Amino acid sequence: MKTLLFSSLLLFSLSVQAQNIDSLTTLASNGNVDAQLSLLDYYMGQNNRAKAFEYLQAAAANNHAPSQYTMGIVSQQQGDSAAALKFLRASAGQDYLPAKHDLGVFYMNGWGVEPSMEEALKLFKEAADKGYADSQNNMGNIYYNGAGVGQNYVEAKRYYELAVGQGSARAQFNLGAMYMEGKGVEKDLPKAIELFTQAGQQGHLESQKNLGVIYRTGMGVEADLAKAQYWFGLAGKQGDQDAMRAFLELNKGGGQ
Repeated sequence: MKTLLFSSLLLFSLSVQAQNIDSLTTLASNGNVDAQLSLLDYYMGQNNRAKAFEYLQAAAANNHAPSQYTMGIVSQQQGDSAAALKFLRASAGQDYLPAKHDLGVFYMNGWGVEPSMEEALKLFKEAADKGYADSQNNMGNIYYNGAGVGQNYVEAKRYYELAVGQGSARAQFNLGAMYMEGKGVEKDLPKAIELFTQAGQQGHLESQKNLGVIYRTGMGVEADLAKAQYWFGLAGKQGDQDAMRAFLELNKGGGQ
């Protein structure tokens, strides 16, 4: 089964000048969420994580959906699924799409709740249909694998294409695999290579490895050992031992 993943953790990026700290602190203590977020960013920049976390909690308590989402992720990382669910539900209830997506992951995996593919599918679909790329990719995976629904390559392709349109490397890889395997589409190796290349340029490990194999063996293209070495090298730098061995073998032969 293709992997269904969490969204990326929210990062705040508000600029704060040190001379404003006193006035921001006063505003934050009076429940001003913008001040709380500014102080969160400031203390993160000062590497004062305890103080930053204090303001993250304050913003979440102030019903700020992205902060609630981030608290949910932090709580799960700390092993507290109950708290994570509370924060994710609060954020998702405000239609914050990353929270809907990750709440779907909780239901799919049974983290702190009874596993429910029906509930996961509902949440992924809501976020996907509102344009959230990670959920679009997950919907593609669900239909590709027939996980909780009838296997449907047409729907899988449709959702992958939506995510690819937003530059999702995972969806580029998954759609590329469909073209490489000829599942639900006419087999089209040049199209697969194009998609793997787009994903590989974004650092997608499996795409980089696939490109290494493709160029080493001449699968759908003229064999090019220099390109194979390049892609294996990128994958090897990410810690993939098989890719690093392939890179070193090609390097020993001069990559020619």
